[in-house]
Amino acid sequence: MNEYLLYKRIISPEFCCGDQKRLVEKKNSQKVRIESNSVQDYVLYRFDNEEQEFMPFFNKNHKDKGGLDGLRQFCDYILLMEKNNKLYVFLIELKSGNPKDAGKQLDAAEIFMDYIRRTAERIKLTNGFTSFDSSNIRTAKVLVCGTNGAKPKTKKSKDESVEKVEGRINLKLNCFPISRLCEVAAEID
Repeated sequence: MNEYLLYKRIISPEFCCGDQKRLVEKKNSQKVRIESNSVQDYVLYRFDNEEQEFMPFFNKNHKDKGGLDGLRQFCDYILLMEKNNKLYVFLIELKSGNPKDAGKQLDAAEIFMDYIRRTAERIKLTNGFTSFDSSNIRTAKVLVCGTNGAKPKTKKSKDESVEKVEGRINLKLNCFPISRLCEVAAEID
């Protein structure tokens, strides 16, 4: 699939997570297992790593020192995967408490991924990705809410724990079921 491969080649591998099987929020010890049953390939990125500078062109100062509020907000993870000849882009924010800033963080990541899509369109022919087609890309914002300590869910409660709210998926599970979220993302799109 050209869309998935081209995105993987555009985004620097230095932002790939060392642990591709869990979403972790260190501040509140939130851990969510990635459920990848029937998924051939996916890649998980994290851009807020202290060891790597992400978006160095943005002012790092706080508002009181000449900076801007919200400028450097970004979601916790971006997961790319391919299913049924579609590229799924999941923008993921973990929140154990009040999710008030989650929308802003997810919106910022959506703008970033739009830049990646436009870059792919710009360079696709030069790099031999002639069948790249933006209509094969599905993007979904996912808010993972307070799952720490949650007991494993039954099949029925799993479905009840995946909600579509204002163009976003709210997930209240201790796992991130990729295949199920692809179905929900297709409904939102």
